[in-house]
Amino acid sequence: MDKIVVRQALRVFQKILERGEPVTNGMVLDGMTASGDADGYNVRISDGKTTLQIMFHNAFKLDARNRLEQEAFFDHLEKIDRL
Repeated sequence: MDKIVVRQALRVFQKILERGEPVTNGMVLDGMTASGDADGYNVRISDGKTTLQIMFHNAFKLDARNRLEQEAFFDHLEKIDRL
């Protein structure tokens, strides 16, 4: 994943915060959950199968069980980004 995708993920994170519904572990929009640390240096976006954590200086960690779930996650990010 490059910085362009990280920027897209951060846009999606912000959209989820602005348009989503509150849940116990963050905000949810269209099945995608966004949460973060109080300081804002670590943010997480998850669809329940794949989780993307973005850290300071756009470092990231992607946790997916397989490539299909990863691709579905990125497709879902694109969908929300277009909202």
